[in-house]
Amino acid sequence: MKKIFPIINKIQISTLIRTSAASMPSDHLHPFYELYIVRDGQCRYFIRDKIFTLRKGDFVLLEPNELHHSHYFPNKSCERTAVYFSPEHLFPQFFSDPEDIPGNQPFDGLKSGLYHVPGVILPDFDHLLQKMDEEWPREDISSQAILQCHLNELLLGLLKLQTNEVPDPNYIPSETEISVAARYISSHFREQVTLEEVSSIAGLSPTYFSKKFKKLTGLGFKEYLNFIRLKQARADLLSTNDTITVIALNNGFNDSNYFKDLFKKQFGSSPREYRKKMTDLPEIL
Repeated sequence: MKKIFPIINKIQISTLIRTSAASMPSDHLHPFYELYIVRDGQCRYFIRDKIFTLRKGDFVLLEPNELHHSHYFPNKSCERTAVYFSPEHLFPQFFSDPEDIPGNQPFDGLKSGLYHVPGVILPDFDHLLQKMDEEWPREDISSQAILQCHLNELLLGLLKLQTNEVPDPNYIPSETEISVAARYISSHFREQVTLEEVSSIAGLSPTYFSKKFKKLTGLGFKEYLNFIRLKQARADLLSTNDTITVIALNNGFNDSNYFKDLFKKQFGSSPREYRKKMTDLPEIL
């Protein structure tokens, strides 16, 4: 069922230890910013068609209404902090034209993406996060103002770090060939994409590609392909008047009954029921 997120008027913080039981089966979005930080352990993070392997020191920033979801590994834990905030919690500099800012600041606002903090300066960011963790429960007359100061200092630090491109020799980036494969699937999912075709694009044998793709994304090749197709089919259900059969065919499903079965398993109701249910919900934006 669709989850409705209200627009928030306070900075909110959640620090939790997550396991595979907390993995999100599908994308979601919300009308506010999210800053997702891995404090310990690791996880996978999906933003549209991009796959990130997050480790300690990785920060993911999400703009409002950005589709995303997380995936946690079996038998492993991940401590993460999520900070939720709205545009009004940001300093004016984040919305100014760089030419209008003294010193011609080299950034042009907050953009969704991965920000990696090298280990040598990570304690400075951890200290800010610790102060935010301590301030969040107080909810006194000054706590939101203090949180706002810490949040903006944190974000400015990330943007400055990105601009200066501080290297970290111990950082291992996400698996390039798997990201290439995921982007290819997201661009060609309406076609009859095969395992052999995608593994060739990644430069790997089909067998090795299957194992590596499953290990990195938590989904098999066919599962991921269907996941991408179902996401677009769901969007088409809510934005067009096309029939269920047409939507299935337009999104790479040759068998409409197979599509209906997969859709119900993924979203909890048939495509027809889902369209009616979602259409009857009140708008929140």
